[in-house]
Amino acid sequence: MVGRWPCSAGPPHRGGGPPRGGGGDFWPTPSRLAAHARALVKGAPYHRLGHSPIGALVMLLMLACVVGLGVTGWLSQEVDALWGVDWPTDVHSVLANTLLALVCVHLLAAVVESVRLRENLPLSMLTGRRRLPDDQG
Repeated sequence: MVGRWPCSAGPPHRGGGPPRGGGGDFWPTPSRLAAHARALVKGAPYHRLGHSPIGALVMLLMLACVVGLGVTGWLSQEVDALWGVDWPTDVHSVLANTLLALVCVHLLAAVVESVRLRENLPLSMLTGRRRLPDDQG
């Protein structure tokens, strides 16, 4: 029962909201991903009020894993036609391990970017508040 509630939450917000968090600038478009990757390669700062494009991509992948965990957990426990079949449990295990790896990557990236950008990103993850540097705000 506990595994079902994340799947019932619905799709993430699609814009129209505030400029950070669930706003329209959250979605990691190819051009945003490329610009962020170029900034990382050059070592240039890439300040945003919300998630960076690569961070947003990781967030979406984590959400997909959570939904996949709910679906494969339900399939392996509730669908009689799949009784004795191993693939739902195997996929469930792969998704769980993938989610764990993505969480670790996300947290490690937050710490590395905090040091690199001289910002407290873990605090902004908890409070939802973040400021642009003086030269960009």
